[in-house]
Amino acid sequence: MVWTTQEGGYFRREGLDIELPYIGGGTLLIQSMLGGDVQFAYGPSVPVVNSALRGSDLVFIANTGDTLIYSVMTRPEIREAGDLKGRKIGVTRIGGSADLALEYALKRWGLQRGRDVIVLHVIRLLRAFGEGQHRLRSDKEFSMKVLSKYTKTTDPEVLAELYQIYGVRYTGQQIPYVRLEGVDEILKGIESKEARQSKPGDFVDNSALKEVEQAGFFRKLYR
Repeated sequence: MVWTTQEGGYFRREGLDIELPYIGGGTLLIQSMLGGDVQFAYGPSVPVVNSALRGSDLVFIANTGDTLIYSVMTRPEIREAGDLKGRKIGVTRIGGSADLALEYALKRWGLQRGRDVIVLHVIRLLRAFGEGQHRLRSDKEFSMKVLSKYTKTTDPEVLAELYQIYGVRYTGQQIPYVRLEGVDEILKGIESKEARQSKPGDFVDNSALKEVEQAGFFRKLYR
């Protein structure tokens, strides 16, 4: 609809000079609007609601579709919903419209996220990060070379101390969950009404990391 409006010259007829950049994904689209790069957007609805719940002033001004139009693409051996049990399903972004559509479908099929199916998104990023954290802890020689490259330092004593700090003492937990108590301390240090009225859970989503853990990734990594 937005393309035919543009190509039909209807924006110009109303005196509007419109550009139609493509911004992949609702989350990035919302960020562009909040940053002032985009004034109006034609896109998914779920990110708008999520953003408004977190204090933005975004609103819907028109609606061009009343149905979630999505398909589940599967391997040939998966012929019905029940065959998805114990499998992994990918979506573009956790919390986005595709994720919402999947949630509706899973409820209709009697399947539960996390128990019956694993939903993947930022999963590859978290797996890669977990591998890197493990390598930092377990491979001192490699990590020292990396530290030397990025700090542009060749002094062995400095590098050894850096490794002790970042590779031994303060590498965090094996499964890097965001700790709510840490976010709570941040909120306590901010003198504002919004901070006082907020909860740590409003700023944290450990669900993707939990899916990585439930899939056995960290157990295999640290066995």
